[in-house]
Amino acid sequence: MADQFLEFISSPKEANKLFGTLDPVVPTIKGTSSSNDPLSATLSSYLPKTNGWLDWLWPTDVVTAIESAIEGVMFTNVPPKKAAETIQTELNTLRSQQNYVYNFWNKWSAAQKAQVEPSTIPKIQVQN
Repeated sequence: MADQFLEFISSPKEANKLFGTLDPVVPTIKGTSSSNDPLSATLSSYLPKTNGWLDWLWPTDVVTAIESAIEGVMFTNVPPKKAAETIQTELNTLRSQQNYVYNFWNKWSAAQKAQVEPSTIPKIQVQN
């Protein structure tokens, strides 16, 4: 069901409804509209398209480091390698100081999984 939901909201038809109101400089989903300013046209001509933002998957500290690194590369001449190292340092800090693990659920016992997993998953077809 989650796959169907992500496919639904990332389809150009639905994404234009959701993201179009934001007037994005660089659309994050191929086939969606971007802003009409000159910067959008320039950036769109050489930046790759992706299928949506993944910041909800990362801890806030990493998202902030990524945002700062991107801004540094684009606006203050920070070398890309240095920006990537800054992000990696933040992730390493979370791992060492807060025992952060992205796929934490892989270390769960069967009893822990049973507390959060539904006993059955209904077959639901999401349609446009």
